[in-house]
Amino acid sequence: MNAHPPKHPSPVSPAQLHTRWSGRLGRQVAILILANIIVDTVIGAALLVLPQMLDHFGTDQAAWLNASAMLAGAMWAPLLGKSADMYGTRKVLAITLTIGCTGGLVCLVAPNMWVFIAGRLLQGAAVAAVFLTVALIRQTCAPRIAMTVTGIVTSGSAIFGVASPFLFQYLAEQYGFQIVFVVSAVLAGIAAIMVRALLPESPIKIVGRLDVVGAGLLGGGLAAVLSYISLGPEFGWSAVGPLALLAGGVALLFLWAVAVRRVPNP
Repeated sequence: MNAHPPKHPSPVSPAQLHTRWSGRLGRQVAILILANIIVDTVIGAALLVLPQMLDHFGTDQAAWLNASAMLAGAMWAPLLGKSADMYGTRKVLAITLTIGCTGGLVCLVAPNMWVFIAGRLLQGAAVAAVFLTVALIRQTCAPRIAMTVTGIVTSGSAIFGVASPFLFQYLAEQYGFQIVFVVSAVLAGIAAIMVRALLPESPIKIVGRLDVVGAGLLGGGLAAVLSYISLGPEFGWSAVGPLALLAGGVALLFLWAVAVRRVPNP
């Protein structure tokens, strides 16, 4: 039995919802668009400067330099989403953007590839901003305008995604690939401050617990197996190191499969 069963969300008072367009709602929409733009700087912009990053670190492990953020995002998203339900979407969105900002700074000063990858894993948290912004809209806007606001927020970040390749390619040619992480970190930091200061908190919260152990087992298992696939061609599929990674990853995934059956809210 779950010691802390989820409670049904209490109904939201109409007075707490945006029921029509206003200057205040417009400012909040602009902040949410900025929060979504961070995701493009983490995923799309880094891909544009991938050749420069490979040369800088003297490696051919392209997947780890870029896809590590997407892998981390897939693991961050459910934990941050559940945290938002429990502690408030605005608060968790601000924390998410702060983690993304920290990851960008780590990537900026990384002395080697492994520290850089650690930064990319932190940056991956920003991927959850896509889901958290939509959740915050649904929780703070009346249904008749919530869909319109969602469309504006998602299309606004998409418009930036069309123009950003030209911008980041030019900046990278002028200042090096590191400029991508400067821009990402600065925008994420600004967005985190604005979210915390200017957006309303979600009036809907539930009681529950986070399955941090399950997330760690799943993430560690996937990372180890993918490390084996990535390093196998270079060091040999039957080498001791890659095989140890494979065995460890399979063991962690097995433990996760066992644990997920015993946790009320995995």
